[in-house]
Amino acid sequence: MPIDQIFAKVILGNPLQSYAIAGGSILVGLIGIRLVQGIVLQRLKHRAAQNRIELDDVLIRILERSALPVLYFGVFYAALQSLQLNTTLATSLNAIGATILTISGVRGIGALAEYGLRVYWLSNRWASEEERTEIQLKLNLVMPAVRVVLWSLGLIFLLQNLGFNLSAVLASLGIGGVAVALASQGVLQDLFSYFAIAIDAPFRLGDTILVDGMVGTVDRIGIKTTRLVSITGEELVFSNSFLTSARIQNYRKMAQRRIVFRIGVTYDTPPAALRDIPPLIEGIIRGLDYATFDRCHFASCGASSLDIETVYYVDGNDYATYLDIQQQINLALLEEFAVRGIEFAYPTQTLFIQPNAAQVSAPQPNPEAREAGDSGPGPGPGVQSGPAQGAEAWGG
Repeated sequence: MPIDQIFAKVILGNPLQSYAIAGGSILVGLIGIRLVQGIVLQRLKHRAAQNRIELDDVLIRILERSALPVLYFGVFYAALQSLQLNTTLATSLNAIGATILTISGVRGIGALAEYGLRVYWLSNRWASEEERTEIQLKLNLVMPAVRVVLWSLGLIFLLQNLGFNLSAVLASLGIGGVAVALASQGVLQDLFSYFAIAIDAPFRLGDTILVDGMVGTVDRIGIKTTRLVSITGEELVFSNSFLTSARIQNYRKMAQRRIVFRIGVTYDTPPAALRDIPPLIEGIIRGLDYATFDRCHFASCGASSLDIETVYYVDGNDYATYLDIQQQINLALLEEFAVRGIEFAYPTQTLFIQPNAAQVSAPQPNPEAREAGDSGPGPGPGVQSGPAQGAEAWGG
């Protein structure tokens, strides 16, 4: 059979010649894409590695994740246009093309948006490394929400191109949509609070914070909740709306920890020894590393002690460092007080006993009357007149 007759043979409504042209077009297109991917992209990657420009990396990522899938589909779509396809196959092909274009477009726009935000927020050359790190953390929190918005818009675009009537769908929600909105009010509050935390950054991952009397390290900042790991190991979960309205103490930026402590000595301490205690404590603190002395005074006369108040600062925010320094101060005070004979005070009370006024003024008994025995009324032999001893002992 001649070759022209073979190519003229019709299969599924298309001659073999059309299938051959479509297959050749696909083969040529795939070879061209591979050449572009192997030569152009490799050169761009080599140039990006030499220049170390972030824009080059972004463009390469967009080409690999967004442009290449569109090119592959474009080759197949263009080749199949030379064939007469039935309605179902043509509709399916258009739907697949719209889906690929939407996914690739959202990916590309998302990458460009992320790059634009990074350039806008990190363009300050005078920003310190800590500030840049903080901005980077903010971007890491904001970008998931930006991606959600972009994918939502992309889904709407795709549904419209697939022939769905979104206006009718939205209108059919009616009261049900209002009910869902009311039910999701708390979720929306947490969502907006998430944006407030991401932009304002009252805390970040790894910070140790105090919230509602509970201390923990920030482990995860989610869209609805923020999770902390407490100092005892359990997980603490707070809603974002609660955190934005609560009073938070953040220990990350605490350059110095202010320490106030008091000691009490007994009232028997001589004034000269009491006068030597503040210089003694000052010398102990000044001799320690990471500690800065502020003041030390004989502050007050307590109920059972003479109180000495001391204030000093610990460099940094490490709690263990503070405990080590305080321990050294306490041990040094114990040693010095033992040498000087100064005693620490502890809660005591001194009871002063006074004789009963009625007992002091009472007349003494007559010996002759006591000899008479039964000569008159009164207490019997061996019974002491006057108030009871217990009442006398307590001055009663």
